Amino acid sequence: MQAEKHLFATTPILGSILRKRAVERLFSSNSREAAVKLAGAVETGQPESDAIFHRLLLLQHSSQPVMHSAVWNYWKASRFEELLKRMHASAALQPVLLQALEAMPENDWGNGLLFMLWSLLDRDDIADKIEASGRHAPALEMDALFGLVRCFQRRSGGCFPAAECRRSP
Repeated sequence: MQAEKHLFATTPILGSILRKRAVERLFSSNSREAAVKLAGAVETGQPESDAIFHRLLLLQHSSQPVMHSAVWNYWKASRFEELLKRMHASAALQPVLLQALEAMPENDWGNGLLFMLWSLLDRDDIADKIEASGRHAPALEMDALFGLVRCFQRRSGGCFPAAECRRSP
């Protein structure tokens, strides 16, 4: 693939143009291999990695299911290391992540990723999105954990009356 060859071009003056053109070709190919190549380029510090990462987050499962699934599976295979690193480093990416999580398909795969990221990031805004959309984790244990954590947060935070979280006798 010609685009892969130029993804890390370092030629003075032309290097930037070649890299940007390679990124565009890879995004337009809508293939699994291209998605993995782009996600790998972000991890290895490709000069346009911030812009690539942002575009990868904005991939929609409804319009680009192959690339979307490939990118999220790639990140999942590395325990979301790059995603977590970038989320902790930049507050500007937080709304983009929420948008990406809202766009996750409502199936076991999408819900599993959503709950996994909630457990790794421990963010209330992600939990709020899960509750608002009525999603359930594919594993009963994760669903139960989510319910318990949210109940505890409501009790201790005073957001809701304690009666909403019933105690077992």
